[in-house]
Amino acid sequence: MRYLGTLPEGPYHYPQSWLEYETTPGKHTLMLAAGLAVHRIDWLNVDFIEIHVQPGGINHVVLSRYGFLSLPYLGEVQISDSNRKYCERLTGTRREREKAALAYMAVNGIDPQAKDFVRFCLVLSDPKRIVGLTDEARRQFEEFKPQLEKLRVGRHEKWKREVEKHAPYDLMRSYEPVDMQSP
Repeated sequence: MRYLGTLPEGPYHYPQSWLEYETTPGKHTLMLAAGLAVHRIDWLNVDFIEIHVQPGGINHVVLSRYGFLSLPYLGEVQISDSNRKYCERLTGTRREREKAALAYMAVNGIDPQAKDFVRFCLVLSDPKRIVGLTDEARRQFEEFKPQLEKLRVGRHEKWKREVEKHAPYDLMRSYEPVDMQSP
């Protein structure tokens, strides 16, 4: 088990906080432990994701919140290298970047109803704060590592057996309105 970092809690952190992790190609399992239950590790919300890293590739793992308690879960988003590089280079106001992304979609034959492509493109071009590992964070991880390892082993086995595994999220999904008048 390797500690990658801690992201701030809450939806209003600007610029957005990101973790970057360089790894070897192949299959990797990432674990999320979220919550404020420092003294009760077993109360943490835990999720896992398996990702397949290609040589020279970049994978995007995002946190999404859903469910009754709006707990965070891991999800993978795939975007082609050319689309990613375009989005990362966008500059200007949010509205200017949005207009540029929509024009890019039109030129490149991307469905204009693929609204999540535009949203993710804006996320990729937004200011980011890469979260680094601090000495205090490493110390805390080492202090709780035995408890976290026990949690990882127990919850990962349950996750492998019970949780439906999702394919990476399709940014090109069309959100074209359904015609309710048709039979």
